[in-house]
Amino acid sequence: MEPLDYNPTLEFVDYPVTLEDKIRKSGFYLSSYLEYDERKKEFVRHVYASRCTVKNGFECMEVFREYESGLKIGKNFYHCSYGGGAGLHIVWRNTNSYYYGKHERTNEFEECNEHINVGMFHPIQITTFEDIVVHDLNLRYCKWNKNVDALNYIKQYKKYPIVEMLMSLELYHLVFNEKCILFMMSNKSFCRWLFKNKDGIKTNQISFPTLKTAFKNGKDVVQYNSDIIQKRVAAKRISDNLGKDLYRIVKNVCRDFEKLEKYANKVGKENYRDYLEACEYLKLNLADTKVLYPKKFKHWHDFYINQMNANKNNRIDRKISKQAQRYKYILLDLEELILMFPTKTQDFIDEGKSLHHCVGRMSYNEKMANGESLIIFIRKKVEPSKPYVTMEFDPKKNYIKQIYGDHDKPPSTEVKNEIYNNWLPMVKQLKNKQIIMGE
Repeated sequence: MEPLDYNPTLEFVDYPVTLEDKIRKSGFYLSSYLEYDERKKEFVRHVYASRCTVKNGFECMEVFREYESGLKIGKNFYHCSYGGGAGLHIVWRNTNSYYYGKHERTNEFEECNEHINVGMFHPIQITTFEDIVVHDLNLRYCKWNKNVDALNYIKQYKKYPIVEMLMSLELYHLVFNEKCILFMMSNKSFCRWLFKNKDGIKTNQISFPTLKTAFKNGKDVVQYNSDIIQKRVAAKRISDNLGKDLYRIVKNVCRDFEKLEKYANKVGKENYRDYLEACEYLKLNLADTKVLYPKKFKHWHDFYINQMNANKNNRIDRKISKQAQRYKYILLDLEELILMFPTKTQDFIDEGKSLHHCVGRMSYNEKMANGESLIIFIRKKVEPSKPYVTMEFDPKKNYIKQIYGDHDKPPSTEVKNEIYNNWLPMVKQLKNKQIIMGE
């Protein structure tokens, strides 16, 4: 059997017992024990792996040490974070264990990287309160028990002795909450309030922000926490129904999520989502309940959405006009045809309705506004006001993406010849001339 790296005789109990006996008795695969390093004057956590095999019987081996100062060293283990072999692996003597082709067994302790911590081991703590106090009598009032991590608690107690009160009240979830501890140190009334309400706080594991708010407002902490939980549940439903983006809009102005949820169900979730988007775009005051819950919902829904769309279209129309002005040089005079740009969104809609295609419905106005494509209306010279053919042109690549007439039918051979053989070559020449001239 491999000898323990550290196996003292513990004399502060009624009968002598070795560390190996304690590890064997714990019955756990990984065990941790706290020792005091006299040379460095600090506590050290030792993590031991143990196993029992038919061939070798009980085996025990130290694999990890963590010092109070933060130093971490280990040997004979590796940790995989993904795949079928995810988790902690201990490499025992005479074991052929390889990790990506590299043998991991090391006979000496090596410093671990910052990502390795005792949380990856999850060892049972076999340290007792006597183990701690026998080494440092200054910790005799620290009130430690195994519900919290021993080494981290010692560091916390040395920094904030008042943490002993949280341990005594069994409020373990607050022991490492520095904001809570600092508030306790500055407010003795809060400490008395914690003692008075300890049972409800412990049972419900109430968080410090909730505790602080309940204390400052003189509310019953258990009832207040219950109300907070109910609001969070309702808020989660609102977020799922309306979407996270719109939930962020209403969460700061809504005081009753249940009322909001009932109203959304009444008017229709999709309709209410559209309404809130319009209100947000128009910068309306949703804190006003008359805006958040309008009585004549359909009227105000249609009114605000039309107003939003009009505002959007005005912004897009200004960009469309700029693109039309920028590329007006490509509207060349042809033999039988006239080329023209739309200058507003309504022109796209009218063109699509007249020729029964999608130019007015598929955000082509936004494409032209953003400079992705140019939409060009092709007319006959004899009928300049009557829609005839619509073309989508890429001005950056000098490429005709598509060209269609009524009901998405290809244009006539005459139109194709005039556009592809006459107009397009001249546009390329003009574009190259502009590039050469630096325009």
